[in-house]
Amino acid sequence: MKKILIIDESALFREYLTSKLVEKGFEAVVATNGLDGLVKLRGDLPDLIIMDFYLSRKSSLELLQSKRITPTSHRFRS
Repeated sequence: MKKILIIDESALFREYLTSKLVEKGFEAVVATNGLDGLVKLRGDLPDLIIMDFYLSRKSSLELLQSKRITPTSHRFRS
């Protein structure tokens, strides 16, 4: 099952998107801000990230830079 990380500060949007993704057979992991998203990114290794551009505690650009330099956040496929 494909895992999708949703990072957004709107609880309504997270709940809506999670329900739609689960209906379609995906596993959804949610984070409430940029810092929470980075922790979940490192721990859950999602196949896809859907995130808001404007995040608190860590910006979306900082999160993407951290992902790029953190070897445990990459998943290698053959």
